[in-house]
Parts: sequence; structure tokens; C-alpha cells
Amino acid sequence: MKKISKKKAGVQRRVSKIFRDKKDRNGNRCFLSKSNVMLTPAHIIRQSYSLALQDDERNIIPLNQYVHHLFDNGGFKELMLLYPWKCKAIIDRMYNLDPLYANRFLRKNGLENLIR
Repeated sequence: MKKISKKKAGVQRRVSKIFRDKKDRNGNRCFLSKSNVMLTPAHIIRQSYSLALQDDERNIIPLNQYVHHLFDNGGFKELMLLYPWKCKAIIDRMYNLDPLYANRFLRKNGLENLIR
């Protein structure tokens, strides 16, 4: 197993605590699909893009594993078709956190019509 730094371990502990709190508030359900199977903490703004937001409560939402995969790997357009209101709420939060990242994310997912 790869050894991680104390700083990264602290960040992971904070993310885990935020995730548990959000999951409990959401009734142990995915934010988008309302499924309760294999929930994972999803970062609205990727961890690799912004280290400052990686353990920010506004940046973490519970998603099931399949929805999380779509969210991270270019399937947001499909999620918009299935859950339009919830996805718009995610986009609004993304714009509040980092407008530049939000524009890039929407362009990458073929949703230029939603760019502000």
C-alpha cells in the first residue's frame, strides 16, 4: 500500500467526515439518482484542479459509483437528461465555487448552451 503524507491523510479524514455528514443529511442516498448503493464522495471541482477546495464542504456531494463515473468522465450530458434540476443545482454550485472551471467543464461535456 502506498504511503501518504500526514497532510493528505488529514485531508482524507476531513473529506470522509464531510461525506458522512452529507450522506446522513441526504438520507444515505445519491444526490442525483436517490440510489443508496455504493455511495462515494464526489468533488464538484476536481481535487487535482483545486487543492484549496478538496476538503471544502460545498465541494463534496454523495453520488453512487456509476453516477460518479459519468460525472467525472464526460457523461454529464446524459445525467442532464436524467436529472435536469439536480444537475442545474450542481452547475450553480460549480459557478459559485469557480466560474472558470465551470465553463471549462460544460464545454468539455458538450453543454456550451449552459455557459454563462
